[in-house]
Amino acid sequence: MQIQILNKDKIFMENQFTFAVYADLPKSKGHCLVVPKKKVSSIFNLDSTEYLSLFHLVKEVKNLLSSRFKPSIFRIIMNNKGDNIKICDNAHISIIPKYKK
Repeated sequence: MQIQILNKDKIFMENQFTFAVYADLPKSKGHCLVVPKKKVSSIFNLDSTEYLSLFHLVKEVKNLLSSRFKPSIFRIIMNNKGDNIKICDNAHISIIPKYKK
């Protein structure tokens, strides 16, 4: 089952199985979500092709954020559906740039 994307204009990068959007409630400048298009409760429920596609896009997004925002490091967080997270009703990867103070 595919997830319903409510606002396709928010997608800034995608591939066949995955898309990336900036977080509605960002923890830092550039905070974004990389989300499988397939509805899953855990990214480990993706097949091998979908799983590799997800992490390929994570790397592409990280490279884009590096050049655009120049953070010092990144926090990469895997979130499962039902983790008491209201950001996204699907398993996803959060990419949170961190900056030196």
